Amino acid sequence: MTIEQINLGEDHKDIKADLKFVTNRTDLIDTTFKKYVEEFQKDYPNVNIEYCYDFAESGI
Repeated sequence: MTIEQINLGEDHKDIKADLKFVTNRTDLIDTTFKKYVEEFQKDYPNVNIEYCYDFAESGI
């Protein structure tokens, strides 16, 4: 399967994952990013999103 063949929001709805989103925009975590995650999790509820904004802690 290629990326062109994936129907976002329709295919692989049973996927489970823990993702770490690295950002320096801490002002957006509780506003814009929160809305994005809420919409994404309507289709993929088993994907957890964690924010990382302490770059020393993240190992980046």
